[in-house]
Amino acid sequence: MKRYICIKEYPHGPVLGKEIHDSWFGESRSLANYPDFWEELAEKDYEILSLIHDGEILDDPREIEAWEESLKVNWKPNSVKRLSDGVVFELGCTIKPRVDEFIDWTERRVVEMYIKNEILIMKLASQDDRNISLGTIMIKNANKISEAPEGFSNLVLTTNEGTRIYVGDSYYYIKPSDNWSIVHIDNANLDDDFSTDNAIDFATQEAAVYYRLLNKPSLSLKEVYSIIDNKKSFDSPIKEPLKELVLSKIL
Repeated sequence: MKRYICIKEYPHGPVLGKEIHDSWFGESRSLANYPDFWEELAEKDYEILSLIHDGEILDDPREIEAWEESLKVNWKPNSVKRLSDGVVFELGCTIKPRVDEFIDWTERRVVEMYIKNEILIMKLASQDDRNISLGTIMIKNANKISEAPEGFSNLVLTTNEGTRIYVGDSYYYIKPSDNWSIVHIDNANLDDDFSTDNAIDFATQEAAVYYRLLNKPSLSLKEVYSIIDNKKSFDSPIKEPLKELVLSKIL
């Protein structure tokens, strides 16, 4: 029997968010006839076999059940079984779509899995060394081609303070060559190459701000006044000493 959730309150109706099974009172009374107030919930077609966080794998069924009830942040699916046919998908495996309209799709690697409205979605990337992000696919539409390669990891980078950042994590980076600006990356990808492009990565904004405060070159009035005080005589021009001071701060 189909399940529905109340998406809009009405007189004598249930509270918003109430989930119930479809009515037994015939087709004319079916909740499907009231789309403004009721939305059909997707049937769950997967079982989570293990979770992953910071490289640690969790496969205790009791812990997984607790995670599903609370949807705690940080832990994400590492391997899942599709209930309709028993196929197991794990991070790093390669897939192609089952639907005909994507028949020319190249094989893609699963680099992240997450749940949205009880639908399991897999985030994909190319299989080559570039690891280019290539969209998402629902588990019901995926056709598994091969297992994950030995030693596969969805680790994106390790930050300046030693925190490991995985696909889907949030992090910050600074480019000294770009005026020391702080940039926020909300969803890390395997194709992120900032860490090798003269950038410094951080797990939190606070860490990035603190690093910039300690390391960004700056020119103080005290240093300028010191040169002026030492070069007051006409035979000791201050232009060159000031120029040298400025260049020492920006080069």
